[in-house]
Amino acid sequence: MLSTRHLGTSKAPWVVLSFCDADALRSTVTQQLPRLSVVSIPGKLCRTKSSLFRAFAEALRFPDYFGKNWDALEECITDLSWLEASGYLLIVSDAEMLLEKVDSDYKTFVSIMNDAGKSWAERSSRPTPFHVVLTTSSALSDRRQRQLQPIETALTAT
Repeated sequence: MLSTRHLGTSKAPWVVLSFCDADALRSTVTQQLPRLSVVSIPGKLCRTKSSLFRAFAEALRFPDYFGKNWDALEECITDLSWLEASGYLLIVSDAEMLLEKVDSDYKTFVSIMNDAGKSWAERSSRPTPFHVVLTTSSALSDRRQRQLQPIETALTAT
């Protein structure tokens, strides 16, 4: 079982599934790790690729040049210089709704977030925590469970 304190490190896993309340997780992490930039993104606003790009751009205050495509998402998510913080945590609530119709988009999203975590961790000047927690209060479909393997990890607020 992974502790929320892990979110303050630059170590893998960078994408985590948690069956918990997103608001409670945000509150716990904000108290434990006050120097992290904690950003909440509702999964219900990310059901399609275009709506995901809009939600992420708004929540993370992407620059105007954000191109609203996978490459642009990866570029912005590995920069975030406009959000000065010692690390970054994205909490996506209602993960069962995230890119719910197109499996390949979901897989691409998870891959980009993992690559971003690795990129932030491998910075020679300063390894920086970057994690994405997909929260859900309901069971994910078998299909989604398989897509998350091997990154599915239980997360506890300790």
